[in-house]
Amino acid sequence: MKDGGLLKPVANAFDALATPGWVIARFVSGLSGRSDELPVTIAAHGIAWAGWVGSFGLLTRLRSARPESKAFRPSGTGHGTGAERDVTGDIDTGRRRVLIDSVAAAVGVAGTGSWLAGTLREPWRLRLTAYEAAMPGLAAELDGLRLVQLSDLHLGPNVPSWLVEEAIARALACRPDIVLLTGDYVHAGRRYLREAASLLAAFPEAGLPTVGVLGNHDWYGDAPAMSRLLSSAGVVMLDNRRTFVDPSTRRLVSTVPGSNASGPSPLCLAGVGDFLEDYSSYEDALHDVPARIPRLVLSHNPDASQTDELLAAGTAGATRYADLIVSGHTHGGQISLPFIGPPIVPSQYGRKYAWGAAEGPCCPVLTSCGVGMTILPVRLGTVPEIVLITLRTGPDRVASVRGAVVTGPTFPRTTRP
Repeated sequence: MKDGGLLKPVANAFDALATPGWVIARFVSGLSGRSDELPVTIAAHGIAWAGWVGSFGLLTRLRSARPESKAFRPSGTGHGTGAERDVTGDIDTGRRRVLIDSVAAAVGVAGTGSWLAGTLREPWRLRLTAYEAAMPGLAAELDGLRLVQLSDLHLGPNVPSWLVEEAIARALACRPDIVLLTGDYVHAGRRYLREAASLLAAFPEAGLPTVGVLGNHDWYGDAPAMSRLLSSAGVVMLDNRRTFVDPSTRRLVSTVPGSNASGPSPLCLAGVGDFLEDYSSYEDALHDVPARIPRLVLSHNPDASQTDELLAAGTAGATRYADLIVSGHTHGGQISLPFIGPPIVPSQYGRKYAWGAAEGPCCPVLTSCGVGMTILPVRLGTVPEIVLITLRTGPDRVASVRGAVVTGPTFPRTTRP
């Protein structure tokens, strides 16, 4: 067992029970200081457990409360006080107890099952989601190019390093040609920056071309430092930048390979800065890329597919900025309820970009559920995932994405919690 084994899932389970306290403590600490300090943690758990104990006490009192009623003398009894019995009170109290017990049992079973699944099971069940994306203008030499995407690792208090190591090992087992990293490598702060970069160095060390962009949580820590560390580890950072895949070698090159416009076109891999904490500029990344070259864009936040630049891309004579956008950020809502779906998705466009393939204003957008967790240490109905994208030469003028194939553990585990 690595990194404490089951210790982190169990700790997350207790943190999830303290959610009401965290809401209050984070609100108060947001006015006066950092919300990850030990006093805030102690206050959150104290508030939450006081609330749970108080709720249990209130439920017990309601269950045992006896309604006021007049004594009822069954027929045939004498006038002596010893034969009097409050039958009405007994019946009402019994009915109340049955009702309260039934409701409490149903809520308890559902709540306990969801709590256990959402903290001890589903956050650690990595799945593989595979897509085929047909891109117009993709060179025959790049047909079948395999791209693996990891997003939203959130290495930190709720996500242990062994889960990130597991995700990296499984991504390597997919035998990709290129690795796409779409941000939120750490939860916040500077503590985990170096460790995150060290873990992700496994891709360049395996000889795989690796590109990435930063996410909003990287900016909550130290985004420039995160970018430097990843660059030092061999990751080509593409925030408002681009690079190219040479069709003859399938390696990354900084400039357009060759000058023969009639030869096979390279693939442009571009990225935009985080939509919330940085700025997203397709113009900066792609302004001088020849029109004949297909372009795949990394954006941590799928909402960046709705910028004014891309909204204008569908008009006559406008610049074509992207053929396919790959993103993360939403976690699939992180909690998805049966028959309801995710109650909350961190997107301005509701559930459109919650997970999977969606049609943006100029091209398809693929959104990953990501690997880690944020805010609450819970995943329910949205297990963590690794995304595998196989590129195909597109016969049409607009890129298209075939339906996802969601698989179970198709490759062996390398570590176990």
